[in-house]
Amino acid sequence: MNEVLKTIMDLMTLIFIITSMLSVGLGLTAKQMLEPLKNIRFVILSLVANFIIIPAAAFLLITFLPLDRPLQIGIMILACAAGAPVLPELVKIAKGDVAASVGLIIMLLAVTIIFLPIVLPLMLPGIKIGIWAVAKNLLLLMLAPLAVAMFVRARWKEIAEKLERIFARASNYSLILLMVLMLVVKWQYIISKFGSFGILASFILVVIGFGSGYLLGGPSTSAKRVLSLGTAQRNIAAAMIVANYNFYNEVLIMVVVFKVISLILAIPLAVEWGRRSRKALAAGSIEKKK
Repeated sequence: MNEVLKTIMDLMTLIFIITSMLSVGLGLTAKQMLEPLKNIRFVILSLVANFIIIPAAAFLLITFLPLDRPLQIGIMILACAAGAPVLPELVKIAKGDVAASVGLIIMLLAVTIIFLPIVLPLMLPGIKIGIWAVAKNLLLLMLAPLAVAMFVRARWKEIAEKLERIFARASNYSLILLMVLMLVVKWQYIISKFGSFGILASFILVVIGFGSGYLLGGPSTSAKRVLSLGTAQRNIAAAMIVANYNFYNEVLIMVVVFKVISLILAIPLAVEWGRRSRKALAAGSIEKKK
């Protein structure tokens, strides 16, 4: 029975990765992709937050916290994987610049595909994994679906909009089902990690992501919120590819547990920012009427 459930878990992982990339690509326009790149300062600081601060913080966490090896690997994979597909939804809740968040995703995703295969083996001494072993699955399971989806969007916009909603739902449902299956198959392992330093490390890394993104976001409140949410939310799809195809189940579980923690922290924050934005907009409307 466990073998059947593990096979279904692998299938749900694959479905989540591909559908999340398809949904992102189907919602993209060339203008959305290029808009954030016009602000050179924002681009540089986004790269610093996601590919210097977060990996460095993760390396310090696995160095000084007594984490099991699978937890160390999972944390480092997440730290090297940026460009979370869920970012536009969070930014929408926060009443932020959704177009900028989409452009940020694509930029971070492009860098992740190059950065992760090169840096991950260097950050995990003792782990033997080739650059191509990591890169090939990222290219096949992320870049290829994204490119196909963007082509469909460019040629058939109305069809792309309908498909985007379908694949977004499929991505969400497959991730939920994957979480449920993990609880069924690996509940003892997961329970043993609650209260462990793995949970603490995840919490600290998410908080550092929020803080560094907000501080480096520049003078614009909207840019601060986009980069804060974008840095704290790691690319779960890319992390799953590396964990599932190059390591073992416990690493994948760490990735999913991190995702749950990051969303638990991000959603209330996005809701609060959205409330403040609505309040500020209402106050501005009253002032104009006066």
